[in-house]
Amino acid sequence: MIYILLILSLVFVYKESGAFPFIKAEHGYKSLGTPYVHINGDGSFKICTEKGCIKGEITPEPVSVKADKPSPIRAFQKGYYYENIAFGEIKLVGEGFLLTYKSQGAYNEMLWKFNPYFRPENVKVTLYEIKNLYVNDEGNLVIETDLGTFIKSKPVAWQYIGDKRVYLKAKYVVNSNSYILKIEGFDPSLPIYVDPIIKFKSFGGSKNESAINLIMGEKGYIYTVGYTTSRDWQSVSLERRPKGKFSSWDIFVAKFDNDLNLKAVAIIGGSKEEWGRSVAVDEEGYIYLCGWTHSPDLPVTDSSYKKKDADVFVIKLDPDLKRIVHLKYIGGDEYEYAYTLRYFNGHIYIAGETASPDFPTTKGAYDRTFNGGTIDVFVMKLDKDLNIIASTFLGGKEGDAPLTMDVDEDGIYIAGLTWSPDLPVTEDAFYSHYSGDYDGFIAVLDHDLKHLKALTYIGGEHPDSIASLRVFKDMIIVGGKTFSPDFPTTDNVIKRAIFREGMSDGFVSIFSKDLKMLLASTLIGGSEGDEVSFIYPTDDYLALGGATASKDFPLRGDPLGKKPGNDADGFFMIVDYNLRNIYFSTLIGRDTYDTTSKAVWDGRMFYVSGWSIPLSGDKDVQAFLAIVKPDLSVMNTRNLLLLFFTACFWIVVLSGIFYHIRK
Repeated sequence: MIYILLILSLVFVYKESGAFPFIKAEHGYKSLGTPYVHINGDGSFKICTEKGCIKGEITPEPVSVKADKPSPIRAFQKGYYYENIAFGEIKLVGEGFLLTYKSQGAYNEMLWKFNPYFRPENVKVTLYEIKNLYVNDEGNLVIETDLGTFIKSKPVAWQYIGDKRVYLKAKYVVNSNSYILKIEGFDPSLPIYVDPIIKFKSFGGSKNESAINLIMGEKGYIYTVGYTTSRDWQSVSLERRPKGKFSSWDIFVAKFDNDLNLKAVAIIGGSKEEWGRSVAVDEEGYIYLCGWTHSPDLPVTDSSYKKKDADVFVIKLDPDLKRIVHLKYIGGDEYEYAYTLRYFNGHIYIAGETASPDFPTTKGAYDRTFNGGTIDVFVMKLDKDLNIIASTFLGGKEGDAPLTMDVDEDGIYIAGLTWSPDLPVTEDAFYSHYSGDYDGFIAVLDHDLKHLKALTYIGGEHPDSIASLRVFKDMIIVGGKTFSPDFPTTDNVIKRAIFREGMSDGFVSIFSKDLKMLLASTLIGGSEGDEVSFIYPTDDYLALGGATASKDFPLRGDPLGKKPGNDADGFFMIVDYNLRNIYFSTLIGRDTYDTTSKAVWDGRMFYVSGWSIPLSGDKDVQAFLAIVKPDLSVMNTRNLLLLFFTACFWIVVLSGIFYHIRK
């Protein structure tokens, strides 16, 4: 009997922790050569790159009100390698503070803990052989040297009062070639912690940029794609635009290292507008882009054709963003737009919408006939040279548009929105009926685009749309926006009902891979307008983001203290897979209209893209990237509880087996 109770309790803890029934997966990640630090036991240190080193020292002043001289410093170092990533940790201990310097691949930060009754400004960091030291408008510490410019993120400081993390005002104060941490409003009887949790960086030229999509390549580089009106970007490695002609929007793809240093930019355009929508990278580092264009004069490289005002484009670029390998139009007699692109197992998959009955399809495809109405979905499979291997329609008698896609070994998964009441819903699908206005839909096709494996609607009586889809383990996870008070949600989740009629909520829904079961579904947001733009699954939790206009948007462990309630704020959130608990939630952006668009994860931190609409100035749209290191202390507590129960379970089981053997 006791074994049964222990098993049931173990299952319960797994279920509550959000870990059941998911298993671990291996992660592969390789970083770049970046600055590293040597810290000696006397507090002196060196910041080094391949070009050389600069020197510095950490000098503690009297460490408490009772001390009249600095205390000695002790240093402890450890380091190891994992899949070619250099991990290092150096602990520098004084009587009043602990400094932990962490090197994780390309990310290097000083994490401070100040003991009670010790004032943080009593520790001074001095740098030698530098050209300039200052704090920029974003609060980051900028160190200019002959080796290059180093940037330390704006400090984030807090104390724990009970179980609650309370954030403090913190900033760098510079005096000549040294700096201190100035922290205000703290309780002197409690420790102070300082750790830059979010690193934020705007990028682009003097005009407008919008970062729509984001991906991490095999070598750790980060690529973002979107559209730009700027003519003065730095680090432009390739620019192909008609001379003397200026269009409203051109395509850009930007390449960053994983410390958000811009490495290269490719800008491609014609005499009219084009929009870059999605990006992928293959094993060799070649970059693939898709979107749509109104220009008849893009720099095509093969026998492409331009038929109508708006056609799809597909581009292959070399790894350094210096050369167009292939560029071609794809279209019919009417218009088409490509929204999403994936690379998988040597092939490129594209999905979009088309109004062209003569859009190119291939022999044996699932549906070669335009279904009527305004637009149909198209799904296309290409080889690495952008030759069409397979292409199909998918749709009903009204309009249908795919906004997101994923691919795995079992098939191609697309989702978006539909006005068609007659989509080919498959047997035993979760929801077989169209609900009105427009609904979300999810479809699964085989790799050859010959068979529809599953299709379901999801929605309520008002508009619903899916903006993001990811396949993870045996689940299909989708996120988007709904105006429907009857949108399907499951029990005991974060939020089940929309607060105000006419306002949207974001949603996250998790389906079985055959689309027959809704495993979990929740709304995300507050009492005003909210939407989910992306989801990103990891082994332990689910990340998501988008935009909110709700003053009561739920925040957890928010490091920036940015208050919700502008016209819109970008957000980033981490939840469990049962969609019951918010582990972390913060706003990202400025005091502007902001949204987050995509995220990637390297196993240690998230990289998030998005854009802002400034309230003043010449720029209408500002692209940004952010690094987020979430505080998951709540989740870690749950995991410790899980490990405790697991250990107890196996102790009892093994004890019972041993007892029976001896008996």
